[in-house]
Amino acid sequence: EGQCGELRCAVALWRGDRVELGAAPSLSPAYEESWRGPDSPAIAAAYGLRLEKDVPARVALAAEPDFGAHHDLLGDLGLSACWAFPILSGERKRLGAFLLYAPESCQPAGEHLPVIRAAVRLATVAIEHRQLTDQLAHQARHDTLTGLPNRLLFNEKLSLAIAEAHRHGWQLAVLFLDLDRFKEINDTLGHPVGDQALRTVADRLEGALRKSDSLARLGGDEFAIVLAPLSDPQDALRVG
Repeated sequence: EGQCGELRCAVALWRGDRVELGAAPSLSPAYEESWRGPDSPAIAAAYGLRLEKDVPARVALAAEPDFGAHHDLLGDLGLSACWAFPILSGERKRLGAFLLYAPESCQPAGEHLPVIRAAVRLATVAIEHRQLTDQLAHQARHDTLTGLPNRLLFNEKLSLAIAEAHRHGWQLAVLFLDLDRFKEINDTLGHPVGDQALRTVADRLEGALRKSDSLARLGGDEFAIVLAPLSDPQDALRVG
């Protein structure tokens, strides 16, 4: 933006099959809110249609009825055109798009392209770095087989639950479970079957709990649960 003064920039991110706003430092709070408000699914879908190809694309804001108020607020900012430059990983995986808004509906000028390409490369590095950081942080606190919190995260959740119980005068319960004869499953049917048994147990335990409860795999065939809040300790006996 400093080198191409008439342009305003934003970064859109792919989250699975959905487009979300990643950053828009110089656009208005109303613009950011439009991505989070009730019209956000339609806005995300409208952008997504233009971001499915791995080549720069013109986003026809006025031609897409789903943009609605989003188009109007961009007009209030004096912006009527949008070009999307794809942000791709080294394996050509779609990470997002660099969105360029301009006052006039025209193709980005030739002198802008080297700056835009450099910005796209920087955005690629930043997004991949953040994704790697998030992945490593998740792996450090979750069980790789079941996806449940591991012992480290369970201890953190338990400490938080105890502090909340003291603060609000709640009761809580901690349950420890292990699977009987689990070694026989691994020895007779093989470790893949044993792994599937652990995943099935994890799914069934999660299905028996409330959103406020916490489930973790401590290791091997051992699971732990924090039930909180409870109005009476006897309520723990009715779980599952």
